[in-house]
Amino acid sequence: RRTHKRLTIVAGTLSRRKLLSPSGLDTRPMMGMVRGATFDMIMSLIGIRSNTAFPPDSRWLDLFAGTGAIGIEAISRGCAESHFVEMDPWVVNNVTRKNLQSLGVVSKTTVHTASVEAFLA
Repeated sequence: RRTHKRLTIVAGTLSRRKLLSPSGLDTRPMMGMVRGATFDMIMSLIGIRSNTAFPPDSRWLDLFAGTGAIGIEAISRGCAESHFVEMDPWVVNNVTRKNLQSLGVVSKTTVHTASVEAFLA
């Protein structure tokens, strides 16, 4: 299995930084345009005018994390903490953790290697 850099962070303090993504179709990351629109809608729903400032002490749960792009995007936009749940140990060790380390956000994250079903049980 191999990785390549394909994804970028859309907004916030880590804007335009590159993320590793696994080659192949086993992991299908959310595209940047969709991620940006999703976060814009969430910010609008909670009454935040800026698209890069989550409320203080907010936390994010990234289920089926894969690359970690969504949880990292949340941190980039001001989330204080993000939890990542991914069941594939290869993806966790070669993609998710490497992305967190290369962006310097490990201290704001917790990675859970488990199925989402087991994690939520």
